[in-house]
Amino acid sequence: MKKYLFTLLILCVIISCTTNNEEEELEIIEYDCTPATEINGWQRMQFNHAHTISIPNDYRDYNFTQKSGIYFSQRKIGDRITFNGGHCDEARYPCSVNEYRDKKTIEDNASTAEYWNNGEIAYFTNRILVCQDGVPVAYFFYEFGSPTGFRDSFGEIYLKDPKDNKFKMAGYVQFAKSLSEETFNIIKSIKAN
Repeated sequence: MKKYLFTLLILCVIISCTTNNEEEELEIIEYDCTPATEINGWQRMQFNHAHTISIPNDYRDYNFTQKSGIYFSQRKIGDRITFNGGHCDEARYPCSVNEYRDKKTIEDNASTAEYWNNGEIAYFTNRILVCQDGVPVAYFFYEFGSPTGFRDSFGEIYLKDPKDNKFKMAGYVQFAKSLSEETFNIIKSIKAN
């Protein structure tokens, strides 16, 4: 009798323990990874020591190079698009170029970055991720402003610093929303050396 009760107890335990065969749904985040592209007729130039970019021929060049880095500045004739990379430490004279802003970094899978808007922290709502051979090389976070026909939109470029493999702010862009396609094609041309 004890064997019978013990067997019955085991069966009850087995029956009451059901397994959930349903697979749990995992949220998989897939980012649009745009391959770095070339546009025929555009000039390829150094954005900084580790990256290049292609620019149309109707841009004025204000770049300068120092041992410490490259200050990249390109303006479309009419100033409706401006690209600026690196920054000058104005506390030093002459200015000392830094290619990255070390304190402004993002994770390599970031969906947004923060910026200052009227004295408050805000977050970009748009992003382009540029990849080279399937590996992220550049993030461009941007916002569209009210279409005024001039530079009503802006964004920040984050590139991987080869010294520590962190994505750091390397430049910013101001552009007319009406010229966003050209702006995005320039961004999509960024490549690592």
